Amino acid sequence: MESYLHENFGGVKSKNTTDEALQKWRKVCGVVKNPKRRFRFTANISKRYEAAAMRRTNQVINLYMYILHLERIVLTYLSI
Repeated sequence: MESYLHENFGGVKSKNTTDEALQKWRKVCGVVKNPKRRFRFTANISKRYEAAAMRRTNQVINLYMYILHLERIVLTYLSI
């Protein structure tokens, strides 16, 4: 049994697993006893995409704020 799991689900690691591997694992383990307890520490795949989108928007906002800050510094330097 352990060799079967290793052959078919060797890509499922405890951390930083690809979304495809997690989806494959959850599809096979779809009918389990007490799924809320079984999967409570596994990543929520749909939330991963939302978190990645939020990180991208935050990066853009931070970059914009940094550019504004540099612009203010340059303008104050040139006005002196």
